[in-house]
Amino acid sequence: MPSACTTCGHSLDGGAFCGHCGARAPGAAAGIGAGGPSPDARAQYQQVLAGLGSEGGLAPDDLPQLGALRARLGLSQADHDSAVQELGLTLLKAPSVALAVDEAALGYLVPGAPGLLRAQLTLLDGAPLSAVELSGAFLEAPASQGPVLPGAPFEFSARLVAIPAGVHALELVLRTADLRGVSRSYRAEALVLRVQAAPQAVHIDQRSARVVDNSGLSLSSAGAVGPAAFRALSLRPTGASPEPAAPRPSPGRVSFEVEAAGRVFRASGVLAEGDIATVFSGSGPAGEAVAIKVARDRGDNDLIQAEVQTLALLRSTQSPMHKHLPVVVGQLRTSDGRVGTVFEALDGLDLGTIRARFPAGVPARHLIWIARRGLAALGFAHSVGVLHGNVEPAHILIRASDHNVWLVDWSWSIVRPAETGQGFKALNELYGPPEAAARRAPSPASDLYSLGRVLIHAAGGDPATGTPPESLQPPLARLLRFMALGSQGGRAQDAFELFRRFEAVRQELWGAHQFEDLVIPPG
Repeated sequence: MPSACTTCGHSLDGGAFCGHCGARAPGAAAGIGAGGPSPDARAQYQQVLAGLGSEGGLAPDDLPQLGALRARLGLSQADHDSAVQELGLTLLKAPSVALAVDEAALGYLVPGAPGLLRAQLTLLDGAPLSAVELSGAFLEAPASQGPVLPGAPFEFSARLVAIPAGVHALELVLRTADLRGVSRSYRAEALVLRVQAAPQAVHIDQRSARVVDNSGLSLSSAGAVGPAAFRALSLRPTGASPEPAAPRPSPGRVSFEVEAAGRVFRASGVLAEGDIATVFSGSGPAGEAVAIKVARDRGDNDLIQAEVQTLALLRSTQSPMHKHLPVVVGQLRTSDGRVGTVFEALDGLDLGTIRARFPAGVPARHLIWIARRGLAALGFAHSVGVLHGNVEPAHILIRASDHNVWLVDWSWSIVRPAETGQGFKALNELYGPPEAAARRAPSPASDLYSLGRVLIHAAGGDPATGTPPESLQPPLARLLRFMALGSQGGRAQDAFELFRRFEAVRQELWGAHQFEDLVIPPG
């Protein structure tokens, strides 16, 4: 008599699989006969178990493979438990590790000189590690050391390449291998390196406001930098979902209050989520609209504060270009030590959003005034000695009604680099200039490169190659390519000169200026 499928109830008609739902028929798995799993299936499974458990136990990584094998052999969990007991195997715990770095050693970094990264690894639980490896963008070579036993912290060090002055984010990757050869990797939270352009023999430690004479400092060994000050870094497996220190709110409505400039502001929604901060929409005591920008991690507080300081510097010089800058209302600090800024709300859309609504690119006639207003903002900043440092579509806001443009997110700004020695604080893979990745000195041409690539993207071209779309008018395309040249000295250098050249191109293409409404398609 034909049996029925245990999944959907349809007749199997003697088949190994149900013709209706595709489920395997009872007893159809390899090794299953009328009397259950065959001795060969059990022997094969036991042989695999013995091989995996040659070190005395099974690793958590083995369990999914064993489950798949049991399904093929027609074995149950009870068969597994019986074989494990017979072989005397135990379930080994996955290694649990903690990583800390010595901030004291990093406090001695000098621009243009090699440094030292001193690390401390603790195996909290699990099988011993045969090797550990630490790598990162500024490390000369991965630091590798082992074996590591549970319990006592294990210290090792790695040399840092010569790092330019400025604030840099060092992302460390920790890789481990246990005695069974099972490898795991973890990504550590970004480590902020502050390389001061101070006098060569004296380093000002901003954390304790003291002056340390390091004229005789040697970084050739871990013991040369004095007492350590290890700080634990949060780790997450590279295959796991990110777990930021400050929870990222889900899109939609929020409700909380902050105090800034002696007033209380209420956040009501999420405007944007960036690498270092979340921006909330909100309102003030009189109902005025505001944007509340809060750092996602205390390690990014300096970037939030740098933006406020830069905007104050820009506004200390009277200029009609202030209309292209965000307005700071006040600063705040959360209960867990993160800082934030309250801004006047800007009623515009970012250029990335606008570009997405024009599949063929923003119309060239509108691209002209967007470019000129962006250049006006940059030209004014450059005249004060400030570089934006991270021009990208999300940082250009546009109000279509009066053609106003704001340049926002000055967290990555570089102030008077020739005097201060400040370098790039951001490496923007798509829009950042080549000199940022090469760690060369920034200049006004760096901002102009980024703006040029942004405008090429907005026009419908390829920002990665700096190629405008073929449909773009040749005079305008040539100007954009000039801005986006790879050579720092060969590309455009002066924002105000470019401003005038864009005006000349506009007159060449369309004649006298006429205001034309920018109609943005709905999202």
